[in-house]
Order: sequence, then C-alpha cells, then structure tokens
Amino acid sequence: TPGGRAGSRLGSGISSGLAHVLIFADTSVVEGEDAASIAELLAFLALAQTPVAQTCDESDTILNLMNPACPPSRRPVALTRHDIAYLRALYSVDPTWGPQLQRGTIVLHMADTLGGDR
Repeated sequence: TPGGRAGSRLGSGISSGLAHVLIFADTSVVEGEDAASIAELLAFLALAQTPVAQTCDESDTILNLMNPACPPSRRPVALTRHDIAYLRALYSVDPTWGPQLQRGTIVLHMADTLGGDR
C-alpha cells in the first residue's frame, strides 16, 4: 500500500540509506594513479552515489580525476571544497523529503557554503 504522512505534500515518510558498501576497482583502469587520490574518488562515489559525467564537469570536483574528457589540469587529486560542500549539503537533507525538495535544499546549502564561488 502507498505510504505517506497524513497532511503532508512534502514527503512520503519513506527513505533509504546505506548499511554496508563494498567497492571493487579494476586495477588496470587505476594503474599509475596515486592510491590516495583513488581512495578519495571511491569514497566520494560511495557517499554521493552519483555517476561520472560523460563530459568534463565544469565545477572543481574529484569526479574529474578519472574522466578522460578532462584535461590533466582539470583533474583534482583530492576532494575539493565543492565536493565537501556537496557531501555536507547532501547529508544535511531530510531523507524522507521528496526529490524536488531535497535537490532545492542541497542547492541552497551549497550556495551558502561556497558563497559566490559556484
């Protein structure tokens, strides 16, 4: 049966979360890369659960590290302030809120954290 909270249009009362995460990395793909950089990328991917873009991301993000579309100068080797702002915003959102409300709140939190540097 459909769930939800009586009288609320903002959330369903349903949420999901991670209990355990196991990450496999193809060593032939990461060969020659710094282990600490790969560890930061994998941690971000596990926590953010976001796919790597097909094009080079415009923001300064660890997601560009292994992206072949990015020139070497656009490949950070550690989590950036944008990555940290995103993770803080992502984990400050109520998981029972609807997707649109969650996205809007993440954008607002990131804008507050990063100020004019977006």
